[in-house]
Amino acid sequence: MRYLLAVAIVGLAVAGCAATSIGIAHLDSDKVVVKAGYKTPSQKVFDRAATGCAVHDKVAQPVSTECVDEACTVKNFHFACI
Repeated sequence: MRYLLAVAIVGLAVAGCAATSIGIAHLDSDKVVVKAGYKTPSQKVFDRAATGCAVHDKVAQPVSTECVDEACTVKNFHFACI
């Protein structure tokens, strides 16, 4: 019983981390893709994209968003670097 409870608690903790995780999935001189959990604030997503575009002395402009998984708990945010 304790084992099942421990597994459930760890599972919830991991799911909570995934909901707010963020990172640059792809970076080119003309675009950046930010992968983020569904609870990640939009300002953090934009800030991460801006950091990626700044590497090439460019500014991030939002283009589109797509779900990575069927439940849409993780999304790819596409930005143009202009």
